[in-house]
Amino acid sequence: MKKEKTDKGFILWRLIKYSYNRLLRIKRSIKNYILPKGKYSYKNLFKIKATPHNIAQGFSIGVVVGLLPGAGWVIALLIAFIFRLNKPATIIGALMTNLWTLPIVYVLSYEIGRFLTTLKGPSSFDEFLSLRNLPLSEIFKAILSFLIGLSVFSITLGFITYTTSFVVIHAIQKQRDKKNQNANIPG
Repeated sequence: MKKEKTDKGFILWRLIKYSYNRLLRIKRSIKNYILPKGKYSYKNLFKIKATPHNIAQGFSIGVVVGLLPGAGWVIALLIAFIFRLNKPATIIGALMTNLWTLPIVYVLSYEIGRFLTTLKGPSSFDEFLSLRNLPLSEIFKAILSFLIGLSVFSITLGFITYTTSFVVIHAIQKQRDKKNQNANIPG
């Protein structure tokens, strides 16, 4: 059965597909033309010359800000400049949150927001996406639930990312320092 062009699901699917393709093209052009090739790869996160705290802090802020709709890496870079965070780590973190994971994150954020608040907006994420069929009060409840859920999800993910990256980077730097000390011992 073929979907008609006036079907709401078909229109929503076309809108999502167009938005996704547009964001993918923007991200590709940023990676290919603005950012130096390979400099902001996650593998280079372990080669940054800074303290584990500084790297983990920048990386976790980048991951959290990368979840925001829009150009998360640009906002992450601005935050890195303002708060003097490690810029490469922040950009790597922002680019780690990719377009494939964002739909899952947004659905989870909406459900977390609905669970935590007494606001009973649309009962499913599908209803949330069809906001034009809802009254203004329901739209406000849905957006507020989404933002509350996204805040809780982002803060939790930020703490997990900071802790994990700090432990891993500290262990790798310690191992690298030990290897360098052993290489410098005459014998």
